[in-house]
Amino acid sequence: MRRVPAIATSRAIALAAVVAGLASVVVFLIAWFTSGHLPGDAVTYAAAGERLNAGHEIYRLLPGDSPVLMEPPYPPVPLLSPPLIAVVFRPLALLPGLAGAWLWFATMATLLVVAVAVLLRAAPVITGLALVTLSFPVAVLIGVGNVDALVISGGVGAWLLLRQRRDASAGALIATLASLKLTPLILAWWLVAQDRRRALGAFALTGLVLAVITVAGSSLDVFGDYLGVVGAATGVAPGGFSLAGVARAAGMPIEVAVLLPRLAIALGLVLVVALRSRPGWAWAVAGLLLWLGSPAAATHTPALALVALAPLADRLPPGNPFRRAPVPGQTSDDAQ
Repeated sequence: MRRVPAIATSRAIALAAVVAGLASVVVFLIAWFTSGHLPGDAVTYAAAGERLNAGHEIYRLLPGDSPVLMEPPYPPVPLLSPPLIAVVFRPLALLPGLAGAWLWFATMATLLVVAVAVLLRAAPVITGLALVTLSFPVAVLIGVGNVDALVISGGVGAWLLLRQRRDASAGALIATLASLKLTPLILAWWLVAQDRRRALGAFALTGLVLAVITVAGSSLDVFGDYLGVVGAATGVAPGGFSLAGVARAAGMPIEVAVLLPRLAIALGLVLVVALRSRPGWAWAVAGLLLWLGSPAAATHTPALALVALAPLADRLPPGNPFRRAPVPGQTSDDAQ
């Protein structure tokens, strides 16, 4: 008889956490859109697609190109993403007005909602509290239509595929994410540490195919141009939402603060290997590095920490299609 009140209390706490998390994000979203903001990053991607359609360069504006907002501390280039995003947007840029940008925005928002729903179903209290903490970055991420929404949903999806031993699909998905946003390369390191050779093979093959598609849809020297952008981005002043930016705001000398993301990546990669017998914890470390390893994080970048929660999906009830298949030699606790 005592078990019933305990269950009721547990469910009430879970419901409160879910409501608090979702409400926090919705409040910031309402404030964002009532302020007249457009999905700025989606518009930036669409402008890159327009430049390719016009035969222009991805990382330089020419007369007649759509204007792009380039704010400090980021380098003065019209796109910071890998070139594949511009190729993807070539057909979207052909749509009238901002239709392509809004279509991308709707797709990113939907994918993020699905990923969050999976995490809330699996671990409502932890995920709800995480949403409360990250509500502003998550709302901004949705509002601007940034590709990080795909990274979060793809990160959760890759974990589910890996736990079902669908390694080839997971490796291909991680390669796609890394081709659109460089930081998911960290997830490939998890594959190395776990010796998931089939996933690594699919990762390499998919990456090669996407590189060919990128060159075919842009130019032969596009990757050289992007390396220049990466070099410029790593040399900018630390953003306020990066590990370096937080340390700088706390009074740490900038010469030391700018080294913190590199130190985080170095230590994190070592931890991923050290935790190879605890794959869930290792994945959580890799997921956190998507944010903590960024040298100049934008306002929405901390939302990438949601990728660290992907192993919580192992808690989904039996019979759920997202529940992992058993892994030989591991117990259900190994993923936690």
